[in-house]
Amino acid sequence: MADLRYSMRASLPHFLTRGRENAIDDVVYGPTGAIATPSVGTITVYDESGAEAVTAAAATFPSSRPTYTVPAAAVPTTAPLSSRWQIRWSLTIDVDSSPLVFVREAHLVRSVFSCPVIPSDLTDAHQEAASLLAPGVDVQDFIRQGHEWVMRWLLRQGRLPWLMLDSSELFDVILAESLRRLFLDAHAATNGVGKYLELADRYAAEREAELARTTLTYDLDEDGLPGSDSEPIPVTPSVWLASPPWGSYLGGRRYSNGRT
Repeated sequence: MADLRYSMRASLPHFLTRGRENAIDDVVYGPTGAIATPSVGTITVYDESGAEAVTAAAATFPSSRPTYTVPAAAVPTTAPLSSRWQIRWSLTIDVDSSPLVFVREAHLVRSVFSCPVIPSDLTDAHQEAASLLAPGVDVQDFIRQGHEWVMRWLLRQGRLPWLMLDSSELFDVILAESLRRLFLDAHAATNGVGKYLELADRYAAEREAELARTTLTYDLDEDGLPGSDSEPIPVTPSVWLASPPWGSYLGGRRYSNGRT
């Protein structure tokens, strides 16, 4: 298993798109927090049944990151959509030690949810946004953090982002969370001087308000197309009158109806 001195960042599961090659990479950090470069390693990918879709394939390490491209044949379009795939890296980091195993969750999906927010959306909302950044920091960093936070929130609620037909439905939520993080960073960088904590609190409230009124159009029959089966569903659980329509997948459990 993995040595406790080393950690692998896992902010979201890996999303593997059916019927195409999927390039995946991860980052391992050592005891000092610096990126650790493996000397050699392999990857094994398990499907939802525990069968090996990829068996001990050799990884490469561009920019010190363990990297592998899952071939399309390993994720065929005939495989059922699932949140129960798994990726295992076996990596040798200390040349005199045994390989370390890092386990990552993976979902097999029809398409990957794309972030609808871009850097100019933050600077359009606040012209000073770019000037608040420390050297080496980019507005895109806060968008990535905001996007990841919203994706984790959806997954915790049992909502699968890859069944959404339109990522723009979460534009305002992701924008508010990205701005909240930007102004929290500015508040810390200025030692609490100025208006930035007030702005961060304002965008936290705006994020919650947007979540409360957002509806998500879900592809309930999983054909990837709009139609009578595509139903707008409120994102906030308090408005549900019964189990959510995607309840067979609630909490990350696989569909019980065998849909593919």
